[in-house]
Amino acid sequence: ALELRQHRDHLSEMIEERTHDLLLAKLAAEKANKSKSEFLTNMSHELRTPLHAMLAFSGFGIQKINAGSREKLGQYFLHIKESAERLTHLVNDLLDLSKLEAGKIILAPVTSNLCDLVMQVIGEFGALATQKHIELHDDFDADMALITCDIERIHQVLTNIIGNAIKFSPENARVSICLRTQSQEISANLPLHQSFELHIID
Repeated sequence: ALELRQHRDHLSEMIEERTHDLLLAKLAAEKANKSKSEFLTNMSHELRTPLHAMLAFSGFGIQKINAGSREKLGQYFLHIKESAERLTHLVNDLLDLSKLEAGKIILAPVTSNLCDLVMQVIGEFGALATQKHIELHDDFDADMALITCDIERIHQVLTNIIGNAIKFSPENARVSICLRTQSQEISANLPLHQSFELHIID
């Protein structure tokens, strides 16, 4: 009887351990699935912007192929090229399964000019703004310092902010994108710290 009881207790412990392991595996699978869903949802939103820009600017080019100036047509082709490059980066991110499995994105910080990044995003939404008869106005500080950032991630942030300002503004509106610098002294022995403010006014 003692041996039978010991065997039963051992079996009960094994079942408890297996149940605990299965529960942990279930939770891990649910977390991974949630991360994948969030990644794909965000990525599908990001993909629409360059696709829309390519379609819109190519449509403008077709309309003005006989009447438009070479300079204007060249600008359309440039916007199409920039949007295609942006789309390529996004597709590469989508195909990088390690990001899906890890549920995170590895940052690649580089030195870049914030004004240039904002102007690039404004250019991508130029077609949408034209279609809605929205005037885009940029107002940047003359002396904007370089920043260290992950260009792709900052581009996504700017795309969401500026894109929403245009999408949710009524027709014939004016959207102003303002960049301001603020210098704050950290200590007497350290240089001034530069911070940036982005204001969207519609």
